[in-house]
Amino acid sequence: MEEYHKDLLVLVLVGLLAIEIGGLLLGLLAALMSAGGIGYLAKRGAVLEAIGQFFTENPRALGLSTLVAHAFIVPTRSYVVVRCSRRHGLSWREQLRGLCQLDRERLLKLLPVLALALAMELVPTLLLGETPQAYEEYRFYVQVGTGALGYSLALAYYLAEGLWLATVLELGSLRARWGGLAILLAIWAPPHLLRPHGIDVVNLLWALATAVILELSRRVSRNTAVVLALWMTIVLV
Repeated sequence: MEEYHKDLLVLVLVGLLAIEIGGLLLGLLAALMSAGGIGYLAKRGAVLEAIGQFFTENPRALGLSTLVAHAFIVPTRSYVVVRCSRRHGLSWREQLRGLCQLDRERLLKLLPVLALALAMELVPTLLLGETPQAYEEYRFYVQVGTGALGYSLALAYYLAEGLWLATVLELGSLRARWGGLAILLAIWAPPHLLRPHGIDVVNLLWALATAVILELSRRVSRNTAVVLALWMTIVLV
Protein backbone atom coordinates (compact mmCIF):
# COMPACT_ATOMS: atom_id res chain seq x y z
CA MET A 1 0.00 0.00 0.00
CA GLU A 2 1.32 3.44 -0.92
CA GLU A 3 2.42 5.82 1.84
CA TYR A 4 -0.27 8.25 0.69
CA HIS A 5 -3.07 5.75 1.29
CA LYS A 6 -1.53 4.65 4.60
CA ASP A 7 -1.48 8.24 5.82
CA LEU A 8 -5.09 8.76 4.76
CA LEU A 9 -6.08 5.67 6.73
CA VAL A 10 -4.16 6.93 9.76
CA LEU A 11 -5.79 10.34 9.40
CA VAL A 12 -9.29 8.84 9.30
CA LEU A 13 -9.09 5.72 11.48
CA VAL A 14 -6.75 7.16 14.12
CA GLY A 15 -7.11 10.93 13.78
CA LEU A 16 -10.90 10.83 13.83
CA LEU A 17 -12.37 7.55 15.04
CA ALA A 18 -9.83 6.00 17.44
CA ILE A 19 -8.96 9.27 19.16
CA GLU A 20 -12.62 10.30 19.50
CA ILE A 21 -13.63 6.94 20.98
CA GLY A 22 -10.56 6.87 23.22
CA GLY A 23 -11.30 10.35 24.55
CA LEU A 24 -14.95 9.50 25.26
CA LEU A 25 -13.97 6.31 27.10
CA LEU A 26 -11.32 8.10 29.16
CA GLY A 27 -13.78 10.83 30.08
CA LEU A 28 -16.43 8.27 31.00
CA LEU A 29 -13.98 6.30 33.16
CA ALA A 30 -12.75 9.44 34.94
CA ALA A 31 -16.31 10.54 35.71
CA LEU A 32 -17.41 7.13 36.93
CA MET A 33 -14.41 6.68 39.20
CA SER A 34 -14.54 10.16 40.75
CA ALA A 35 -18.29 10.65 41.17
CA GLY A 36 -19.44 7.29 42.52
CA GLY A 37 -20.49 6.08 39.11
CA ILE A 38 -19.08 2.58 39.55
CA GLY A 39 -21.43 1.84 42.44
CA TYR A 40 -24.32 3.50 40.62
CA LEU A 41 -23.87 1.29 37.56
CA ALA A 42 -23.28 -1.80 39.70
CA LYS A 43 -26.83 -1.40 41.02
CA ARG A 44 -28.50 -0.51 37.72
CA GLY A 45 -26.29 -2.26 35.18
CA ALA A 46 -23.70 -0.78 32.82
CA VAL A 47 -26.14 -0.05 30.00
CA LEU A 48 -26.45 3.14 27.98
CA GLU A 49 -29.71 4.11 29.66
CA ALA A 50 -28.14 3.83 33.13
CA ILE A 51 -25.07 5.81 32.05
CA GLY A 52 -27.27 8.54 30.60
CA GLN A 53 -29.32 8.69 33.78
CA PHE A 54 -26.13 8.91 35.86
CA PHE A 55 -24.96 11.98 33.94
CA THR A 56 -28.44 13.52 34.11
CA GLU A 57 -28.40 13.22 37.90
CA ASN A 58 -24.75 14.31 38.17
CA PRO A 59 -24.08 17.28 35.84
CA ARG A 60 -20.64 17.87 37.37
CA ALA A 61 -19.66 14.32 36.42
CA LEU A 62 -20.69 15.17 32.86
CA GLY A 63 -18.50 18.28 33.04
CA LEU A 64 -15.52 16.26 34.25
CA SER A 65 -16.07 13.63 31.56
CA THR A 66 -16.17 16.27 28.82
CA LEU A 67 -13.11 18.03 30.25
CA VAL A 68 -11.01 14.85 30.29
CA ALA A 69 -12.19 13.80 26.83
CA HIS A 70 -11.30 17.16 25.28
CA ALA A 71 -7.96 17.30 27.10
CA PHE A 72 -7.05 13.97 25.49
CA ILE A 73 -8.51 14.56 22.02
CA VAL A 74 -7.11 18.04 21.31
CA PRO A 75 -3.35 17.32 21.46
CA THR A 76 -3.52 13.81 20.00
CA ARG A 77 -5.70 14.77 17.03
CA SER A 78 -3.62 17.88 16.37
CA TYR A 79 -0.44 15.78 16.39
CA VAL A 80 -1.82 13.27 13.88
CA VAL A 81 -3.09 16.06 11.61
CA VAL A 82 0.18 18.03 11.64
CA ARG A 83 2.25 14.88 11.08
CA CYS A 84 0.19 13.77 8.07
CA SER A 85 0.13 17.33 6.71
CA ARG A 86 3.92 17.66 6.78
CA ARG A 87 4.44 14.30 5.09
CA HIS A 88 2.48 15.53 2.08
CA GLY A 89 3.69 19.10 1.81
CA LEU A 90 0.84 20.88 3.57
CA SER A 91 2.37 23.63 5.72
CA TRP A 92 -0.11 25.29 8.07
CA ARG A 93 2.30 28.16 8.62
CA GLU A 94 2.25 28.93 4.91
CA GLN A 95 -1.51 28.49 4.75
CA LEU A 96 -2.02 31.00 7.58
CA ARG A 97 0.34 33.42 5.88
CA GLY A 98 -1.60 32.97 2.64
CA LEU A 99 -4.83 33.75 4.46
CA CYS A 100 -3.65 37.34 4.82
CA GLN A 101 -2.70 37.50 1.15
CA LEU A 102 -5.92 36.45 -0.55
CA ASP A 103 -6.42 38.42 -3.73
CA ARG A 104 -9.60 40.27 -4.60
CA GLU A 105 -10.79 37.66 -7.10
CA ARG A 106 -10.69 34.84 -4.56
CA LEU A 107 -12.31 37.02 -1.89
CA LEU A 108 -15.21 37.83 -4.22
CA LYS A 109 -15.67 34.14 -5.02
CA LEU A 110 -15.58 33.33 -1.31
CA LEU A 111 -18.34 35.80 -0.38
CA PRO A 112 -21.28 33.64 -1.65
CA VAL A 113 -19.89 30.63 0.21
CA LEU A 114 -19.61 32.67 3.40
CA ALA A 115 -23.13 34.01 2.90
CA LEU A 116 -24.43 30.46 2.45
CA ALA A 117 -22.72 29.30 5.65
CA LEU A 118 -24.06 32.24 7.66
CA ALA A 119 -27.55 31.75 6.26
CA MET A 120 -27.48 28.07 7.24
CA GLU A 121 -26.59 29.03 10.82
CA LEU A 122 -28.43 32.31 11.35
CA VAL A 123 -31.78 31.69 9.66
CA PRO A 124 -32.85 28.82 11.97
CA THR A 125 -31.51 30.75 14.98
CA LEU A 126 -33.52 33.86 14.11
CA LEU A 127 -36.68 31.96 13.16
CA LEU A 128 -36.67 29.86 16.33
CA GLY A 129 -35.53 32.71 18.55
CA GLU A 130 -32.48 30.79 19.78
CA THR A 131 -29.30 32.27 21.24
CA PRO A 132 -25.93 32.04 19.42
CA GLN A 133 -24.14 28.73 19.68
CA ALA A 134 -21.14 30.28 21.45
CA TYR A 135 -23.35 31.52 24.29
CA GLU A 136 -25.17 28.19 24.56
CA GLU A 137 -21.81 26.39 24.77
CA TYR A 138 -20.52 28.66 27.51
CA ARG A 139 -23.75 28.37 29.52
CA PHE A 140 -23.54 24.57 29.29
CA TYR A 141 -20.02 24.49 30.71
CA VAL A 142 -21.02 26.82 33.53
CA GLN A 143 -23.93 24.50 34.38
CA VAL A 144 -21.71 21.40 34.52
CA GLY A 145 -19.15 23.14 36.71
CA THR A 146 -16.15 23.56 34.41
CA GLY A 147 -16.86 27.16 33.37
CA ALA A 148 -14.22 29.05 31.40
CA LEU A 149 -11.76 26.13 31.44
CA GLY A 150 -14.32 23.75 29.97
CA TYR A 151 -15.33 26.31 27.37
CA SER A 152 -11.71 26.98 26.40
CA LEU A 153 -11.07 23.27 25.92
CA ALA A 154 -14.26 23.00 23.86
CA LEU A 155 -12.99 25.76 21.56
CA ALA A 156 -9.66 23.93 21.30
CA TYR A 157 -11.59 20.75 20.44
CA TYR A 158 -13.44 22.53 17.63
CA LEU A 159 -10.14 23.96 16.40
CA ALA A 160 -8.55 20.50 16.29
CA GLU A 161 -11.61 19.15 14.46
CA GLY A 162 -11.36 22.02 11.98
CA LEU A 163 -7.69 21.20 11.37
CA TRP A 164 -8.70 17.61 10.70
CA LEU A 165 -11.52 18.58 8.33
CA ALA A 166 -9.36 20.98 6.32
CA THR A 167 -6.50 18.48 6.11
CA VAL A 168 -8.75 15.65 4.94
CA LEU A 169 -10.29 17.86 2.26
CA GLU A 170 -6.85 18.89 1.03
CA LEU A 171 -5.01 15.56 1.18
CA GLY A 172 -8.02 13.55 0.04
CA SER A 173 -8.19 15.59 -3.16
CA LEU A 174 -4.54 15.06 -4.13
CA ARG A 175 -5.36 11.89 -6.08
CA ALA A 176 -9.10 12.23 -6.66
CA ARG A 177 -10.83 15.54 -7.33
CA TRP A 178 -13.66 14.91 -4.87
CA GLY A 179 -11.78 12.49 -2.63
CA GLY A 180 -11.68 14.69 0.45
CA LEU A 181 -15.36 15.56 0.28
CA ALA A 182 -16.23 11.89 -0.24
CA ILE A 183 -14.38 10.99 2.98
CA LEU A 184 -16.29 13.61 4.97
CA LEU A 185 -19.64 12.55 3.54
CA ALA A 186 -18.95 8.85 4.16
CA ILE A 187 -17.05 8.92 7.48
CA TRP A 188 -17.43 12.25 9.30
CA ALA A 189 -21.07 13.14 8.61
CA PRO A 190 -22.97 9.89 9.40
CA PRO A 191 -22.16 9.82 13.17
CA HIS A 192 -23.99 13.16 13.47
CA LEU A 193 -27.21 11.18 13.02
CA LEU A 194 -26.84 9.81 16.56
CA ARG A 195 -27.41 12.23 19.44
CA PRO A 196 -27.85 11.69 23.20
CA HIS A 197 -31.63 12.07 22.77
CA GLY A 198 -31.77 9.63 19.84
CA ILE A 199 -31.82 9.90 16.03
CA ASP A 200 -31.41 13.46 14.71
CA VAL A 201 -31.87 13.73 10.94
CA VAL A 202 -31.55 17.53 11.01
CA ASN A 203 -28.10 17.26 12.57
CA LEU A 204 -27.05 14.81 9.85
CA LEU A 205 -28.26 17.19 7.14
CA TRP A 206 -26.31 19.99 8.85
CA ALA A 207 -23.14 17.89 8.75
CA LEU A 208 -23.62 17.01 5.07
CA ALA A 209 -24.24 20.66 4.14
CA THR A 210 -21.26 21.79 6.23
CA ALA A 211 -18.96 19.34 4.46
CA VAL A 212 -20.04 20.67 1.06
CA ILE A 213 -19.65 24.30 2.14
CA LEU A 214 -16.16 23.68 3.51
CA GLU A 215 -15.11 22.00 0.28
CA LEU A 216 -16.48 24.91 -1.75
CA SER A 217 -14.50 27.35 0.40
CA ARG A 218 -11.33 25.32 -0.14
CA ARG A 219 -11.81 25.27 -3.90
CA VAL A 220 -12.51 28.97 -4.37
CA SER A 221 -9.85 30.18 -1.94
CA ARG A 222 -7.22 27.49 -2.57
CA ASN A 223 -6.28 27.87 1.08
CA THR A 224 -6.94 25.41 3.91
CA ALA A 225 -6.73 28.15 6.56
CA VAL A 226 -9.89 29.62 5.03
CA VAL A 227 -11.59 26.26 5.61
CA LEU A 228 -10.51 26.32 9.25
CA ALA A 229 -11.70 29.91 9.76
CA LEU A 230 -15.07 29.16 8.14
CA TRP A 231 -15.49 26.05 10.29
CA MET A 232 -14.91 28.02 13.50
CA THR A 233 -17.44 30.59 12.30
CA ILE A 234 -20.02 27.89 11.64
CA VAL A 235 -19.70 26.18 15.03
CA LEU A 236 -19.73 29.44 17.01
CA VAL A 237 -22.55 31.34 15.30
